[in-house]
Amino acid sequence: QDNGCYCSFLPLWQNQYGFMPKHLMPSYLDNQGDFTISKGDNITVVINNITDRGIILSDIQTYDKEQKRIQKKEEKARMQALVTDFAQRYERGTVFEAEVVKVQHSKVMVKVANYSGVIRKEDTNWNEIEQLSDLLFEGETISAVYLDHDTDNLYFSLKHLNKKPYDDALYDLSLVDLLKF
Repeated sequence: QDNGCYCSFLPLWQNQYGFMPKHLMPSYLDNQGDFTISKGDNITVVINNITDRGIILSDIQTYDKEQKRIQKKEEKARMQALVTDFAQRYERGTVFEAEVVKVQHSKVMVKVANYSGVIRKEDTNWNEIEQLSDLLFEGETISAVYLDHDTDNLYFSLKHLNKKPYDDALYDLSLVDLLKF
């Protein structure tokens, strides 16, 4: 049909029929949206859904993409629940032992107990750092301070474990005052 195709398939116990809507079968369509399969062709299908109106089929690629999308959505919801749980359990400023999981250009991914967190580059040191890989390495155990969270991430800091090495008031001085200082 123009909107999809009916397929018969053989489960172990009986002959079964299902419908594969056109939007769930892109593997069997050409660039113009015309079918590349004909009546009687053997194709591989997946049961996508069972409704009160019948069995909905899809091609494997579409099914895999949909499953990955669903898994990604479920993983995001799980991570958000973990972040919320952590934020309810611990106060900002609490110091944790963390394992460095990954060092990237602008952040460090850490694991604190069963939670994943982030240390942004600007939260690693009071002084500017060129490369985070010069400061930390994967697998290293460090102490980190819980700073904040948003819906998806927990944020930690290294620099807040140490006293600021300089006084911000010096930056407010004029050049003449600095020379006097």
